[in-house]
Amino acid sequence: LGVNSDPVILRNHFENWARGTRRQIQPTGSVASVPPSLLRVRRQLDADYRSIPPLDELAELAAMSRSHLCHRFRECFGSSISEYVIRKRMAAAQRMLYELHLRPGEIAEAIGYPDIFQFSKQFKKSFGVSPSEYRKRFIGYQGQSRQA
Repeated sequence: LGVNSDPVILRNHFENWARGTRRQIQPTGSVASVPPSLLRVRRQLDADYRSIPPLDELAELAAMSRSHLCHRFRECFGSSISEYVIRKRMAAAQRMLYELHLRPGEIAEAIGYPDIFQFSKQFKKSFGVSPSEYRKRFIGYQGQSRQA
């Protein structure tokens, strides 16, 4: 990272790393305490975070009411379903920005945002900078050959 690294982005990188590390070393006993129905929902969200199934479908998959699903999901995974999906999308976007041949609009579409403005707004909220600025600061890409 450069000398003028943004603290918000550094914190986000660290939190993503810490979350991943925690998942890797977390004892299996804690996963066993999560009901299988919620694990099915999480697997469904992980499988395709680009298109979130309607809450009714997820509730049916979990065999519980919508409100109970939302409550239990937050209780077991520490975030709402929508926060979980946004986190997955932003992590994917962050990785995809290193693929310099992809424009931010293409990344937005690939991760499930039909509108680049919604994507940019969420990315900036998550990382503190726009996708193009992120690329400039952390990847060193200036967009000479192709505008980002």
